Amino acid sequence: MQKSSKKKSGPVGSISSKFIVLNIDFIYMTKSVDDIHCMDTGFINAKQRLKKADIGEENRKLIENFSIALRREGAAKSTITWYLNYTTRTVQRLQEMGFTETLDKLDPETFDRLLIHLEDERKMSPGTIRNYKKLVKKFFRWSTGGNPPKWIRELKLKTIESPVQPSDILTKDEFTRLLEAGRHPRDKAIIAVLADGGMRVGALASCRVKNVEFNQYGAMIYLSKTGVNKTTPAKGIPLTWSSGYLNQWLAVHPDRENPEAPLWVTLDKNQEAVSYKTIRKMIKTTAEKAGIKKSVHPHLLRHTAITNWILDGLNEQEVKHRAGWSRGSTQMFKIYANFTDQEINNSIYEKYGLKTEDTRHVTLTRCPRCDNVLKSEDKFCSRCSLVLDQAMAEKIEAGNDFADDKMEKLVNAKIEELVEARFREMLGQK
Repeated sequence: MQKSSKKKSGPVGSISSKFIVLNIDFIYMTKSVDDIHCMDTGFINAKQRLKKADIGEENRKLIENFSIALRREGAAKSTITWYLNYTTRTVQRLQEMGFTETLDKLDPETFDRLLIHLEDERKMSPGTIRNYKKLVKKFFRWSTGGNPPKWIRELKLKTIESPVQPSDILTKDEFTRLLEAGRHPRDKAIIAVLADGGMRVGALASCRVKNVEFNQYGAMIYLSKTGVNKTTPAKGIPLTWSSGYLNQWLAVHPDRENPEAPLWVTLDKNQEAVSYKTIRKMIKTTAEKAGIKKSVHPHLLRHTAITNWILDGLNEQEVKHRAGWSRGSTQMFKIYANFTDQEINNSIYEKYGLKTEDTRHVTLTRCPRCDNVLKSEDKFCSRCSLVLDQAMAEKIEAGNDFADDKMEKLVNAKIEELVEARFREMLGQK
């Protein structure tokens, strides 16, 4: 029998099949290992935000055309999302100040007043102020066909770097507590690999099982520096003491035999690729559990790793290689100046024989049972769980002896109770 083409009534019938398919795709896209920042979600939200914004149809059309031009240029979805959000926000801020023209009619005096308003009244950071300048320069370059007015050309975008302070970095004790507080092998592995490899969380979270290769020194993890459609070869980052934690996680990874599976998946039944927010929340929660008062986030582990490399005596090019910076990069000196200064000062004292104590000597060891690479202060092997610290072994043994004594007493008491009950039963039968 031929089915009726008449649409069903009610809430379900009011939703078109096109919307339903789009919604399924939307759910799928946000769970991709290639989209750990959920940029597909962000892009859709940015378009919805523009659609709902009370900025007038002319401005809305202008911003839509700007985003189309960005896509035509080959801009990444994350870049387009960023510009959509900032352009919409800029028009809203300008209208709050009484500017009623479209964005392409913006004049330098009004823009100066906007920057002063954002800085003085809204208390926005220098980085956020810079973003508004960046947006205006890009927008006018497009709206004028590559010939922006002089005031736009003269806008300077200064790089804003915040040097890492020693008080920001996790101490050895804090990091040990953080690692021990991890509730699952996956969490411990993420924390360990970030602190050992020093990579950005986005690069790590985008890895697949096939991106890890174990070797006699530890492991290599291959990070792609570009998007999924690029052909740049993945960069290999050496892992040392964290390889045991990574091995432990892969031993229980639900899809470890599939090379294309996400390296990091959720712990629920869906087993989907983890997002940046998931990792950030996990690290924050683990730090709170460990009783760490500092603000602990994924990038702090990168700062901690790079700081340790500098203080451990790695030379400039070795640090740049591991950090993923180009050979000519000055990031190391801008962000980690406090630590490079400390290392240089110590080196000067040592050359003149004035300071020989307190020098950091970094030596990694191997587990006598499984040959796993370990830090010298490790108390347990991260791969086979062998107890390495004598004091810890004695503590565990003492705990086991106490538990054995306690159990023996409980068992003896229970036996006496059963014997006595049986004896009373026998007397009762007589």
